[in-house]
Amino acid sequence: MVVNKMNFPDFTPFLEKLTNGRCRYVYYCPHEARLSEGLHAIQNDCDFNEFLEDINEKKRLDVYVDHYHEPLFDWIQEEELHNKSITSTSPKTSRSISSTPKHNLNND
Repeated sequence: MVVNKMNFPDFTPFLEKLTNGRCRYVYYCPHEARLSEGLHAIQNDCDFNEFLEDINEKKRLDVYVDHYHEPLFDWIQEEELHNKSITSTSPKTSRSISSTPKHNLNND
């Protein structure tokens, strides 16, 4: 099933089947955007329609599924504050912090 041909009520069950888990909280972000600047929740028909418009315009989006109702926006805000404090105290220090865990899908 192609996402841009779905209705909002079909989207969550599609994700639940795809991820083999409950998908109560779903977010998306343009691939090139920082989470703090581009993360959008998909909670209703209006949000889903904006998501579809962004898919058609940008062609690539990252979708985040929160299975456990984690405080994603709080984590992002903390990361931004942390990054600003690092930059202001040590301008030559570069540090990348991810708000989402990275998983190695290879068998190494």
